[in-house]
Amino acid sequence: MEWNNGKERKKFEKQQARLREEYRKAGMTEEQIKAMYEYDLSVFRKNRIEAIHTQRLDLDAFDDDSATDEGQNPLLLKFADKLTVELSITHTSRYAWVEDVENEKLAKGLKSLKKKDLELLTLWLG
Repeated sequence: MEWNNGKERKKFEKQQARLREEYRKAGMTEEQIKAMYEYDLSVFRKNRIEAIHTQRLDLDAFDDDSATDEGQNPLLLKFADKLTVELSITHTSRYAWVEDVENEKLAKGLKSLKKKDLELLTLWLG
C-alpha cells in the first residue's frame, strides 16, 4: 500500500480544521478540542505506520491466467507455496475403519456382518 504522507497529512489537517469548527459550535473548550486532535493524530500516525509496513496481496495474482511473474507482489512470489492449498478428497466408505482392524479373523468377521449390524458398531465406536 502506498502512502503519500504530504497528501494524507494535508487531507487530515483540512478535516481537523472542519472538525474544530464543529466542536466550537458544539460548545467544546479549546482544551477538549486539542485532546480530540491529539487522539485523531495518534490514529493518523498508526494508520500511516500500518500503510507503510503492510504489503497487500493482489487477489488477481492468484489467477492461473497470469503466466508471468513480472509485476506480482514479492511476498506472493516468496510465499506462494504457503498460500496455496490443494485438496485431495477421497470418498471413503463409512465403514472404512474395518480395513484398519489388524486382527485378520476379526476383520473377516466384521466384513461378513449385515450392514445394519455394522452400522450399529460404527455408531457405537464413533
